[in-house]
This record gives sequence, structure tokens and C-alpha cells, in this order.
Amino acid sequence: MSNAALSQIDLQKIVDDAVAQGVAPGIQAVIFDKTGTVSSVAAGDATIATETDAAVPMTTSTVAWMASCSKLSIAILALQLLERKDLWKNPSEALTLDDIDNHEKLTKILPEFALDNDDSLCTFVWNEPAFHDGTDEHGRRKLNVRKAKRGITLRHLFTHSSGLSYIFNEENTCALENPGESFKPHNGPSFTSGVINDHNVVLVNDPGATIVYGPNTDFLGQFAVRASGKNLRQLLRERIFDPLGINKDDIDIFVEPQMGARMATSTVRLPDGKFMSIPPFQLPMYEGDPPAGEGPLASAPILATTEAYSHVLRGVLSHNPAILSEATWQLVSKEATEPETKAPVPMFPKAVIPQFTNAFDTLYPHKEVAGTDKTYGFNLLQQYVPLTDLTTGRPAKTTFGWAGLANSYYTIDPENNFGFYVTCQLLPFADPGVCKLRDQIEAEIYSKLAK
Repeated sequence: MSNAALSQIDLQKIVDDAVAQGVAPGIQAVIFDKTGTVSSVAAGDATIATETDAAVPMTTSTVAWMASCSKLSIAILALQLLERKDLWKNPSEALTLDDIDNHEKLTKILPEFALDNDDSLCTFVWNEPAFHDGTDEHGRRKLNVRKAKRGITLRHLFTHSSGLSYIFNEENTCALENPGESFKPHNGPSFTSGVINDHNVVLVNDPGATIVYGPNTDFLGQFAVRASGKNLRQLLRERIFDPLGINKDDIDIFVEPQMGARMATSTVRLPDGKFMSIPPFQLPMYEGDPPAGEGPLASAPILATTEAYSHVLRGVLSHNPAILSEATWQLVSKEATEPETKAPVPMFPKAVIPQFTNAFDTLYPHKEVAGTDKTYGFNLLQQYVPLTDLTTGRPAKTTFGWAGLANSYYTIDPENNFGFYVTCQLLPFADPGVCKLRDQIEAEIYSKLAK
């Protein structure tokens, strides 16, 4: 697709109309190709009006929480280490891309995954019922679990098929963090504590059996930190943001004053359709090295303007050689789950924490194809790869993308030379109106492509 075709899309009108229709209080959106930004727009409010304060307009310089759109960057950090031994603290211990299925080698960096580590929850799989009556010697509910049949590998982490799950999409995982009148929790609040071990949870299923969304990125982040000897903020700046020329005032995982003054406010949709501001997530942030056993929420640490983060997406679209080699880009862009790994539909059958996310079948609207039992997978960039065409015109297998909890979504299509990114700061996730807006933008792009 030519730049001229992309430029025909009136992105400003699309987002203006969406705000006017009450889709979200404020929206940022970007369309880009391999050479640069084609269109970057904003509409609505970054902070909604209250009885005492006027609204703050959403602009293209407004900083927002990228949430799980950050996962792409953390996956890249891990892949860089697999590609380059010189990035390792101890190059003689380096793993390579040939080791993505080697459980034993991974446990040298992530001993939490060693199957003989009986103190590590992620070496066990839930039985039914998940809990026995009574409490253990620590005052916690007794777990009804069995040992996993195999160990977790890097492939499992990259493709969300390790069996790890989040608190908002699996009830048993959520229960690990919740105390009761007569028992203590097993884990602290994984999204806000900063304690790495709070992401160590009992597996929903054996590694490789089924795609389940979970804190795989938090362990990929630990892989990168432990292997390199550098903290996550350093790695992101040195290995991704600086090579791509992204202004440090527009992207970070620690809020400096100049960024904080431009932050959008998180909002929720009320039953009457109006919006209400809510306190932001208290993300664990560290200006320098965190204390031992702690770290940022690697699943969702990045704060940025939408245009700034689109430069990361454009680096992926263009196979930027400053980030990964062409051979690695070719490898990691393809769907990479194991052949026997199932892709369940619905993907989120129940909203365990409805304030966080809605239930949904698949992240994108797939065309129905008779006899197809696997409609999506993940690649080694932790990206959702549709295995059947989408109703928007987006083709299967050659495109990929992902999303963030505050209703942010992007698509990358290397063959057709474009990507787009639309962000809000609206909960819960999978908001029907925002998903419709996302699909409208995508369909408009493919309509122009068809002409």
C-alpha cells in the first residue's frame, strides 16, 4: 500500500466521531508505514471534567499507560539476548534461539521453573476442586495440585502457552491473592506489589497444552534482567528506545515530572453511559535498580504517547536492524505455538474481575471457516496471529497485533506495509465500542488497499 492510500483515511474524523458517540472520553490514534508516521491524531479529553475542575484535552503529546502493549518490547529484549551473546553478563552461559525449547537451560536463569523445586507454585497444575479444606502451616488454604507433566520453556513464555494465568482471567489464580476470614493469601497483589514471586502461580494446565493469557512476560523480563545484569529501565532505553530515536520525555517505565504532568486519567464507563475517573494503577516503579526480588510489572510497564510507542511498532514493521537481525525478524514473526497447543474459544470465557476486563470469544472478529479448530496462535514476539482471515479484511498468518488493558489495540501488517495503533484509558478491557472503532479503522485501511 502506498503512503497516498493511507493518507486518504480521515483518521481525525473517525476518532472525533467516536468521542462524540460516547465510545471513550479521549482517544489517540496513529497510522504508520515502514518509513514513518502517516497520521497521528487525538480527540476528546485526557482528564474528564469534575464539579471543581475543567476537562484537560487529549492531545498527541498526552502520555498514557500502554499496559500489555508493552509486552512486545519485553519480548524483544529477551530475543536480543538469544541472538547476541555479547549482551549477556556471562557470555559463556548464553542461551541462543536454538534453546527456546530447552527447559533445563532455562532453569539456569529462571530456577522457579525447575520441576524439582517443590517450593515453586508454577511447577504444579491445579486439580479439581482447587482447594482442600483447612489451612497449611502458614495459615493459607491447602492447595489441591499435582506436578506438571513437563517443564516450561521459552517458547511457552513467548506464546502464552506455559499454563501461567492472570488474576483477572482465572478464578483459582485470583483466589491465590485473596485472603479470607480464616486464611491468608498465598501471594501478594501481583499487579502492584513489585514482588517477582507474586507472579509465581499454580498452572492452569500443563505447559504447551493450551494458550492461556498470563504473566509470561514478567518472567521474560526476569530472564532479560538476570541474563544481562541490567535493570528493565536500562534495557528498554539502551536496546530499544534509544536505537529507535524515541524522545525520553515521551516514553519510560518511571514517571519523571515532565511525563507526569501530561498523563491521561484512567476512566470507567458507568451504567448510564457516562464516564468516571478512577485512581490509576499503582504500578511498581524504580528509577534505578530495584531491591532484590522486586521489579517493575514487566507485563505492562510502559507509559508513553501513542505516537512514541508507534515508533516501536514501526521498528517491528520495518524489521529494523538496530533491534534484531533480518533472520531473527523472519523467525519470530511467524505463529510459533507447538502443533498440539490448543487455542480455546472463548479466549476469556468469564470476567473474573469485571472491573478489569469483559469476557470475550476472540480478540478479533474472525471469519467462520468450516473444519478449523485453531483460529489463532502467538508468535515469538508475544503477538496474536490470526490463523483465519478477519471480517475487517485483515489476512491470516502474515499479520499480528496485541492490546492493552485500558482498551488500546494495534495491528502490524508487514506484507501490506502498514500498522495502526488506537489507545484509550478506559476500563474494562474489550469494551465493545472501542473494539468496533478498532475494527472500523482496520476495515477502512483494507478497503483503501483493495482499491
